[in-house]
Amino acid sequence: MFLPSFQRSSVDGFAVRASDTFGASESMPGFLNMIGKVEMGQEVRDAISPGQTMYVPTGGMLPANADAMLMIEHAEENDDLICAYKQIAPLENVIQVGEDFTKGALLFKKGTKIRSQEIGALAANGITEVSVYRKPVLAYLSTGDEIVPSDISELPLGKIRDMNAVTIESAAREMGCDFIYGGIIKDEGDALQKAAAEFLSKSDCLILSGGSSVGTKDYSVGVLDSLGSPGVYVHGISIKPGKPTIIGSADGKPVIGLPGHPASALVIFQTIGSKIVNLLRGATESTTATVYAKSSKKIASAVGRTDYIRVTLTKKDNFYFAEPIHGKSGLISTLVECNGLLYIPENKEGIEKDEIAEVVLQ
Repeated sequence: MFLPSFQRSSVDGFAVRASDTFGASESMPGFLNMIGKVEMGQEVRDAISPGQTMYVPTGGMLPANADAMLMIEHAEENDDLICAYKQIAPLENVIQVGEDFTKGALLFKKGTKIRSQEIGALAANGITEVSVYRKPVLAYLSTGDEIVPSDISELPLGKIRDMNAVTIESAAREMGCDFIYGGIIKDEGDALQKAAAEFLSKSDCLILSGGSSVGTKDYSVGVLDSLGSPGVYVHGISIKPGKPTIIGSADGKPVIGLPGHPASALVIFQTIGSKIVNLLRGATESTTATVYAKSSKKIASAVGRTDYIRVTLTKKDNFYFAEPIHGKSGLISTLVECNGLLYIPENKEGIEKDEIAEVVLQ
């Protein structure tokens, strides 16, 4: 199939042989005889001869022998005589047969996200069904004796509301995933093992939050490693925030152990977790939005470690400026204040004041 399947006009105006307009100007117009008008949606069986023209609305079919469109703004109609005040080139204001889509050509690549424009392209080609990846299902478990449900009204001393669950769920749904919340599991190895195995079987990816650091009650590594082959690949990443992150695979399904601190958990999920989600969704290109911004301050960083610095982005004179937000990874307020993560690669010692850096939008 070719789209369009006929030569069509991209403007309201007059179908012409381009050579009939050569030399035309406002001071010395060319003259053409109008022999008819084209109706929208109708096949045109007429042809124009030298010195002739037909009126064609935007999207209408050009008559035979016409190879250009003279815009109505550059013409004057006097009964059946058309004055052309501008010379035009061949194919000007004309969409040729197959210029949009050609039979046998690739419409879009495997892994392309189906947006409204892709749906429109499918409809234009008469395609009503396509094979797609289903939404990935992410299962999530919170761990820790100190964690309590987020809807608890009175917070006992020493306890922490489970904000990571709702934060990660929101981020997961924004990425196009379905989400299963498995609840809060106490710091007991057997209980975590049982819950992890259950919810891994119900999902495409299992996520644990908390229990990834080195401590006497941090069971996550052992549990994730026991769920299936090959087990844990990585425990600890040279990244800040999020160093104690766990990444592994159990019987073909990815498993992720997020740090318990809210900022660390969200940064890791948005940077590393999003890449895993993209693989599950069949996406071939990154869906992470980034901009380049000028840092308002000098920011130190250690060589050999990737840093994501929480920043507030502002725009002035069509350029972005990044103001670092300083605070520990456990501080929730820094998440609320930031709308970007300034990226410092592992081979840099930091960012100088006014240096331009890549920023991941939040």
